[in-house]
Amino acid sequence: MDLLDFTRAYFPSEKFDTTFISENFVFGKKDEILCAFIGARNFHYAADANDDIIQPGKQTFWITEVSTLTSEGSFEAFTRRIRNNKLAFNAEKLELSYQSNRRNYEVKFNGNFLVDGEVINTDYNRYDSPYAKAKKKDKTITFEFNGKSLFLDFGNLTREFN
Repeated sequence: MDLLDFTRAYFPSEKFDTTFISENFVFGKKDEILCAFIGARNFHYAADANDDIIQPGKQTFWITEVSTLTSEGSFEAFTRRIRNNKLAFNAEKLELSYQSNRRNYEVKFNGNFLVDGEVINTDYNRYDSPYAKAKKKDKTITFEFNGKSLFLDFGNLTREFN
């Protein structure tokens, strides 16, 4: 299978009080909650969509940050802080480092995820909910709710609804 030349995120602008895209940043505000996406490349909405953010490229990253008006003072202060955070991405080595609120985050492809130099355990299930249980590398997943199910087989690219 060929890799797609983009990644996407669900970001329904109509569910927010305020949203905007500026280059490789997406910002949103809903009541007291503030959020941001940061990427390697400039974001845009998919054609004829207001909920599907696209980031072009095969070597990208997504950083998500959430805060509150109480913590930040204003939406404008939040967007300014996020834009001024230190960020470094090496697309060849697939290494990312990010500083925010006096914390340092680092991740390397096939390496560890570190917060302030401490290794964070990322060995957890992909899904662990009343609707589905699956490990990270499972080839199949079954979602169940209200007597209905969805079976996904990633190896054979099939889905079955029951």
